[in-house]
Amino acid sequence: MWKTTSPDRLCRQRPPVQKGSQRGRAQAALTHLYDRSGAYNAAFVERIMPGMPVRLVRLVRRRQGLIVAKGNPKGLRAWVDLGRSDVRIANRERGCGSRVLLDEKLAECGVSRTCVAGYGREHPSALSAASLVARGAADVCVGSERVFHQVEGIDFLPLQDEWLDIALSLESPACERVADAVCRLVRTRPFRQEAGRIVGYDASCMGEVVLERR
Repeated sequence: MWKTTSPDRLCRQRPPVQKGSQRGRAQAALTHLYDRSGAYNAAFVERIMPGMPVRLVRLVRRRQGLIVAKGNPKGLRAWVDLGRSDVRIANRERGCGSRVLLDEKLAECGVSRTCVAGYGREHPSALSAASLVARGAADVCVGSERVFHQVEGIDFLPLQDEWLDIALSLESPACERVADAVCRLVRTRPFRQEAGRIVGYDASCMGEVVLERR
């Protein structure tokens, strides 16, 4: 479990739910995974952690979309534009939230991944992908509004509201105590106020239980 009381640190850590809680090595994991049903996280927790006692708690809402060069010189407007032959993408690594969102949106639009220039080259972070766009080494990447405020020379086209949640194991009394402590923490006014001050984050629903299974 993370030893932190900072909303910024909590919301920036990203241990994948399938690599931690599923294998019993973690009591908690952050998740922001889009499902083609239009929902976030609950469907993945159901599939990845079948039968495991778990509580999924809402943290923040943020906006995801396309990060483009300043002035949007390619005139990108929608997910389907990523299939254009004159557009190069700086892609993220498999399993991260931005990559899952991209893959689902391409499927929804009927755009083959093989038609997306740069799709096969993965970059390890949102900042590294956005920096490539800023330098002109790529035309676009998928990222959050917060990244837009961290890198100069780019613009942000919001296309999707994203929910960042925390999955908490309830497999033992000790795990339940940790889960209860986390819930108490994220529901405190100071914590929610501090989280709400992070650029691009909406903490108005922080602490709501999205799913609980025992």
